[in-house]
Amino acid sequence: MSKKVEIEVGGKKLAVSNLEKVLYPKVGFTKGQLIDYNIRISPSLLPHLKNRPITLKRYPDGVEGLFFYEKRCPSHRPTWVKTTEVTSRREVGNTATSYDKTKAFARSLAERLERDHPEQVVSRMRKALRQGKVLIDWSQNDLTWLR
Repeated sequence: MSKKVEIEVGGKKLAVSNLEKVLYPKVGFTKGQLIDYNIRISPSLLPHLKNRPITLKRYPDGVEGLFFYEKRCPSHRPTWVKTTEVTSRREVGNTATSYDKTKAFARSLAERLERDHPEQVVSRMRKALRQGKVLIDWSQNDLTWLR
């Protein structure tokens, strides 16, 4: 059974579990470390997300497994999370996919953002290029594109 803990973020209490679950096996990065990272970058990130719809890319078995897009806010969300209906011309459900099916699009999008915003965005992982910029990590540590 996973150990649940309660953390406080921005004056709000949040129940979390599986903090030791490894999400990125190649580097041993855990769910707890991801939560910590998101808390630390939240002052920069949250103003851009305020009052915008969000879709989560979920990896139930870690990044090496299949993923799906969660477009509806889960019923187990904290009561203080506000939701609203977002209308669409068509109904789209959660779709299982793989990195291999999406990496060409992800790379193209990241490179386009870097081209359009060179002072703010970088799509290559080299540390020297990233200073003071947002890294769009399209590669998911996949080095096969270098061949």
